[in-house]
Amino acid sequence: GTWGGGANLYDPATGIFNHFVHDPERLDSLASNRVQSFLNDAQDQVWLGTYADGLNRYIADDKFEQFSNNPDVKSSLSHNRIWDIEDNDDNSLWVATSFGLNLFDKKEKTFTHFFPTPENKTPTGANEIRNILKTKLGKLFVGTQLGPFEFNPQKKEFTPITTVTGESLGQINSMIEDHEGYIWFVSSSGIYRLSNNTLEVEKLTLEYESGLRIVFEDSSGIIWVTNEVHGI
Repeated sequence: GTWGGGANLYDPATGIFNHFVHDPERLDSLASNRVQSFLNDAQDQVWLGTYADGLNRYIADDKFEQFSNNPDVKSSLSHNRIWDIEDNDDNSLWVATSFGLNLFDKKEKTFTHFFPTPENKTPTGANEIRNILKTKLGKLFVGTQLGPFEFNPQKKEFTPITTVTGESLGQINSMIEDHEGYIWFVSSSGIYRLSNNTLEVEKLTLEYESGLRIVFEDSSGIIWVTNEVHGI
């Protein structure tokens, strides 16, 4: 995915990239040239989230199915800015948008909306959901502008994850589950780790704590954190 150049599909056998861009004359083209999230789901379908033009499903060749917000249709996508996409089960996806968490029914092609702060009718604060993490135990976490939440789909409840003193972790930029089951949060205020058996959050100290962006774990179990200014 690129920021203005559409999407690229690489063929390792030939070493060639196929480029997909938005065509305003076609309803089955990529909806936007700004692509900021991807998912290859359990059914081997590829989904692309755009910056401002909704969700896309790759069909074949240069064809895509588009899903976007329609204010007149309650079961449409809640917002066209897609931050993250995650499997729920074979028939549905979780979609993080700038206005709520969406559960997409692949068969019915409908969206159900969930909001950490339903009283807030704007795409701001906790309702701007930037990350989704589904753990090995099936727990679902979302990262928002106002910190992470654990979401219970059965109860439709969001539980905020805060420090031991009740303070917000700040805007969540990245989340992972490591091989030991710890949940890592990279936020605007630093890096935090959630215990794998309690809801206790520990803040870790780094030399540079501002500008943190991405956390990931390599195959040997080492945790890496990227920084906008200070490298890795």
